[in-house]
Amino acid sequence: MNSDRPGELQKNRASQETRPENYWSWSDRGRDLDAETNYSEALAHYDKVLESQPSDYWAWYNRGSALLSLGRYSEAVASYKQALELRPDDYWAWYRLGRAWHYLCPTTTAPSSWNPRITGPGISGRWC
Repeated sequence: MNSDRPGELQKNRASQETRPENYWSWSDRGRDLDAETNYSEALAHYDKVLESQPSDYWAWYNRGSALLSLGRYSEAVASYKQALELRPDDYWAWYRLGRAWHYLCPTTTAPSSWNPRITGPGISGRWC
């Protein structure tokens, strides 16, 4: 663990308490909670960001990650799809969407979640 991490966590908590209207403080605190594996609270923070910033790519992406960690796969799929509406070429969001589909439907493939524009060495069309 980074030795500055505890100080950073405290700083983000203080920022959220003193400036609750600042959506960045909610986003920062959500990432802190994610790092602490407190996914339910992190999810609430990402939802708070999206109330005022519905086009925030990172809030949708991080929301999907928290939902994926909570085993709420269909909701994770929806969040990653929202993120991809904002950044359609983000390969990490496509990858995470594929993982969510994999957990949601482990016995089937999810070709619609694989971005056919992404090609390269070692990419064979498998999505998991």
